[in-house]
Amino acid sequence: MSLSSEGGSALGQLIALRHTNLYIEEFGRSNEEVLLYLHGGPGASCIDFTCRQAIALSGALHVIAIDQRGVCRSDRLREEETFGIADIIADCEEIRTRLGFERWSVLGHSFGGYVAMKYALQHRGSVKSVLYEAPTFDIGRSMNAIINGALQVFERDHEPEHAEHCRQLLNRNASARELWQSVGKLWRLLGPRKDELYFHGIEPSDYSMIMEQSGEMQNERTDASVHARKLEEEGVMFESLLPLMLLVDQPSLLLAGMILFAARPMGLSFCRKGGRGSASAYTMIRQRTLSIIRMRAILRMMKRTEKR
Repeated sequence: MSLSSEGGSALGQLIALRHTNLYIEEFGRSNEEVLLYLHGGPGASCIDFTCRQAIALSGALHVIAIDQRGVCRSDRLREEETFGIADIIADCEEIRTRLGFERWSVLGHSFGGYVAMKYALQHRGSVKSVLYEAPTFDIGRSMNAIINGALQVFERDHEPEHAEHCRQLLNRNASARELWQSVGKLWRLLGPRKDELYFHGIEPSDYSMIMEQSGEMQNERTDASVHARKLEEEGVMFESLLPLMLLVDQPSLLLAGMILFAARPMGLSFCRKGGRGSASAYTMIRQRTLSIIRMRAILRMMKRTEKR
């Protein structure tokens, strides 16, 4: 089964699997190496990836991008429906089988990096290599980093009450779930300024334009709040994956950006402590921005690593 025509662009389609319809786009179908992209959020969609990066990568790779179950252009999750991270992974396996791929590499961004690691650990025979782009392996640490970013904004804008609220959050021995919920409240206090914690090298208005030009009207998209809420209620995403990093034996690449607050603490201490001789073939690239050109070079390097 194939969803795309030849060339850089793709026409997305809904495919029926596991009692729902998932939105999938396919790029670079003639290329042998296959890459699955898992978006973040939870519930953020693959739109921003497919509008630029997927097209550039399709010159070297066969790229598959999906809106996860209950997100954006995929079918809405029902309130009575049971849903968790295991369902996202099961959907990935069903897509891989349906499209006829024996194995593929997986690129996970932010929360998608969390899912990618779990997928790699649970399906070693299906995942040949893993790439983590600004991943969130530990929600608690990521939320602390975001709170610290909010603190800097409030101090800059001379809002001592809100800044003190951030300091109190940082000094508490709060659980990952509590920190997650606290960040939701901080977003409301920050208003539009929260975009400063997530965007670098692109204006938030440009990102909004990308979303609006995706070919779907806003009122035709699935509200991903149910997706995010059910994952929060399940609670698996609050379990840190940092202790499991050395158990991933597939070649792995960690893209640790210096700007994105949510990803700043992820993997840096691991790379210092792991070093050579670690159980996994991890490589880390730390840079200020992750450009399309660098992404293409990185993926080619992963292909060479797999052939060794």
